[in-house]
Amino acid sequence: MNNEKNFIGGLAGCIVSFSGMTLEQADHIVSLICGIIGLVITVISCIVIPVWKKVRDAMKDKKITPEEAEDITNTLKDGLDKLKNEEKKKK
Repeated sequence: MNNEKNFIGGLAGCIVSFSGMTLEQADHIVSLICGIIGLVITVISCIVIPVWKKVRDAMKDKKITPEEAEDITNTLKDGLDKLKNEEKKKK
């Protein structure tokens, strides 16, 4: 009987400590996921959407001219520069 109480007490202690570790890890995981989601949203809004709009406009006549291609690459460079500037501001 005494061994059963010790076993149950030990098991309860392990469960409590494991749940504490799991909650702490879950907090880190949620923070990591939020950071990744923020990065994806930033990349989409600064690069993907503007470039997609330029490509869509350029493809209206079923071909992309060199001038349109240059405009698309300039839009991509501008988006990358925005991301770099934001990163510099954070530091």
